[in-house]
Amino acid sequence: MQVYTLIELIDQPPFDLWRILNIFLKLYPEMPTKLNNQFREIEIRIICELAWKRGSSVIKILDYMRKQQVHEEEKEQSSV
Repeated sequence: MQVYTLIELIDQPPFDLWRILNIFLKLYPEMPTKLNNQFREIEIRIICELAWKRGSSVIKILDYMRKQQVHEEEKEQSSV
């Protein structure tokens, strides 16, 4: 099954799917090797590609942090 198909079926943002997969991988270490490997491949695809697409949660968080930093720097400069 393709990662994109899985994401459409689950109807979750890629980053959220990654967090869900991580929980499964940690809670079920006795998971069959083949299934574990498939989950790892999905995890890698999400982290390497999908989490960085425009509009993703990761990009929104990074953008928010960047704006906060700029705001703090402007605040410091205006108080000098």
